[in-house]
Amino acid sequence: MFIDQSLLHLTDDQLGMTHADAREDLALVLEALPLPALVRTKEAAENGRFIRGAYRDAAGRGCVMHFLTGATSKTELLSYDFGSEQALWAARRIVRWFDYGTLSFEMVSEMLGEHIASRRAARRAEEEELVLAC
Repeated sequence: MFIDQSLLHLTDDQLGMTHADAREDLALVLEALPLPALVRTKEAAENGRFIRGAYRDAAGRGCVMHFLTGATSKTELLSYDFGSEQALWAARRIVRWFDYGTLSFEMVSEMLGEHIASRRAARRAEEEELVLAC
């Protein structure tokens, strides 16, 4: 995949951070990703494996976007298919929100828990509907 090199070095203003909301960005990205990615990231948060300032380190720790997508660099993050350009821009901002501490480890873990519970409840409801329909 071709990555426009000019997209690698954007300022906070160019990423739209002054008018974005960290929690809304995280919610948008969490909705775009599969449940196993959320569970994997929640487990990393609970096990103290989050770090700031790098996608990952040699000790197996990483940033929130590393655990959510497996990305180990900005180039890999830009190559990830989030399903929409809006979610990709939100993911780019999440890296900064996380590194700046705007998204705390606890906030990320809490939002992951909420999204995981919501998805599991929706899946149970769908399964119950299928059973009733049979």
